[in-house]
Amino acid sequence: MAVPDARKSLDVLANEWESCTKCDLGVRRHETNGRLVFGGGVAGGLMIVGDGPWIKEEREGRPFTGPDGKFLRRLLEKLKVKDVYMTDAVACRSCAPVFDSLGRPVMSYGDKQRINDEVPNPVQVEACRDRLQEQIYIIDPILIIALGPAAALALTNKSVSLTKGRGTFVDIEIPGVWSTPVLTEKKKQWIRKVNGQLVAPTVQNQVRYLAMLTTHPSFALRYVKDFRAKNNFTVFWQDIQKAVYTYNRYLYELTGNQQENVELDPDEVEQYAAES
Repeated sequence: MAVPDARKSLDVLANEWESCTKCDLGVRRHETNGRLVFGGGVAGGLMIVGDGPWIKEEREGRPFTGPDGKFLRRLLEKLKVKDVYMTDAVACRSCAPVFDSLGRPVMSYGDKQRINDEVPNPVQVEACRDRLQEQIYIIDPILIIALGPAAALALTNKSVSLTKGRGTFVDIEIPGVWSTPVLTEKKKQWIRKVNGQLVAPTVQNQVRYLAMLTTHPSFALRYVKDFRAKNNFTVFWQDIQKAVYTYNRYLYELTGNQQENVELDPDEVEQYAAES
């Protein structure tokens, strides 16, 4: 677990992780001269955490630049969210080499093994958790929206079924920079004697944030033509709308700035999907 530095900037944090090879995604990125997709936007507002960058995001060096990201950005623009920061659970392209049923590499153009984009696995998420937690600490968001299972795992440190848990709000804890004294269990004292020496043990403090869990927009876009009342596409954009309403309420309580709640129109949202 990393200990955040309150004086650290996002640029410094990005530079620290530029050479990371803690998991196979980092190793592959260096072998293929890929790019670290660190994140970007405005601190102190709404924070979006996705599963991981795919090939388009790696090429551009920014998260959520593909069709799913364009759709999400249109929704946030319509909902009049100005201060938003976007990042991912892992900072390297989330992908894996492809093998056939006999375990042989599937080759692509240029006589290279095919690499397909996919959701990061728990080992990859864990390897990048310190980076994400420090990023959250520096951004200090009012509300975090976790998009997808890897994002939910990175924030809650447990597997979450988004078919049941999507649209829910959870408290998460991020390591802080301070230390908190520990009381003895029986006498409730700060100072105790250990091996003849007076000591005052401390533990690292935790900073609590509110997060909402929902599906990834790439998953939601598969169901645009699903005309059931509660299809995955409709549920997704309604979750985003609900999260923004909650964000606006907290923003008002913190700053006194009243933000209008915009109600998304289903036909307009479907048009955004078609244009993405």
